[in-house]
Amino acid sequence: MPTWSTPDLARGLLNGLAEVEASVSARQRVPTMDFANGITRLVADLSSEYRTPVPYALVLLDYYGRELQVGIAAGDQHRLTQATADLQQTWNGFERTVLQEGAVDEARRVTDSVAQLVDARAPDDFVAPTQAELAAVEAVKRLFKP
Repeated sequence: MPTWSTPDLARGLLNGLAEVEASVSARQRVPTMDFANGITRLVADLSSEYRTPVPYALVLLDYYGRELQVGIAAGDQHRLTQATADLQQTWNGFERTVLQEGAVDEARRVTDSVAQLVDARAPDDFVAPTQAELAAVEAVKRLFKP
C-alpha cells in the first residue's frame, strides 16, 4: 500500500472506492455519481500539496460541475445552491490565472456559465449552465496540459 501524506484523506479514498463498488452493484445511479465525485475531491485534496500541470482550483471547478450534476439528478436544491456558491468562489479566485494565460474567450465562457448558475432557481434551470460550465472548464484544462 502506498504511503500517504494525509492518512485521513487516504482512508476516505479507500472508503469511497468501497461505496462506489456497493452502489454500482446495487444499480443506484445518484449515489454512485455522488461517491465517484467524492473520490475526485479526495484525489484533488491529496494532490493539492504537489505541483501538478492542472492547478488545484481547476480540478475543483470540474468537481463542482459534477456536484451540480448530482444535485440535478437528485433534485437537491440545497446541494445545487451550495455547489454554485463554491463554484463561484473558486472561479473568482482562479479567473485571473486563466486571463494571465491569455484565454479571454475561455474565461468569458466560464464567467457566463457561473452567472447563469447563480440566477438558476429550480433544478431544471441548472441543466444547461452546468453543461456549459463543464465544457468551459474542459477548454480551460487544455491550457494547462503539457
